[in-house]
Amino acid sequence: MPTDWAQMTRAEIFEWLKSQANAAIGAASHDIGRAVNWADLSCRYCEYWIDSFGCSGYRVHLKEASPTAHELQKYVFEHIKQAGFPFDLDVRTEW
Repeated sequence: MPTDWAQMTRAEIFEWLKSQANAAIGAASHDIGRAVNWADLSCRYCEYWIDSFGCSGYRVHLKEASPTAHELQKYVFEHIKQAGFPFDLDVRTEW
């Protein structure tokens, strides 16, 4: 687990996030998401966002799950946060 987030580039953080998201998917029980294509489910990309209020954070995009797969989103979010991710985080699912 990274200990000095300030020294990591954004690309390194993205790779860490993808790795953690995919690890969470591998550990997830198949009964936590109904509209999920488990055979192809993966984290395809991450992004850094800033809103009009100056708030910022990271977003993880999981492909091959319904946008309403909230249990899966929560599971992956909690896995990443428990692994020590210190920044604001959003997990999205999409087909």
